[in-house]
Amino acid sequence: MHGYQCRQGSIPAEPVSPKFKPQARSDNMAVLAGVLCHELMAVSWRNIPASFGVRGETCRRRLAEWMALGAWPVIMSVIRREKS
Repeated sequence: MHGYQCRQGSIPAEPVSPKFKPQARSDNMAVLAGVLCHELMAVSWRNIPASFGVRGETCRRRLAEWMALGAWPVIMSVIRREKS
């Protein structure tokens, strides 16, 4: 559980947008699982497992968002620290 809280804390807050309601966004941890599947296992965005509960396109967009915010390197460093 500690690792989940640590990673969750490194993910940036949801942006405020008049277009999207907060409940309309996919769960960050499900998106993170999809992004890691793509990045670490070379699974295409289209082939992200449906069991993750999130579409590959959502994962791709969220990764781009996290990269633009500079959060992706932070997220990965937290994951690497937890792994060791």
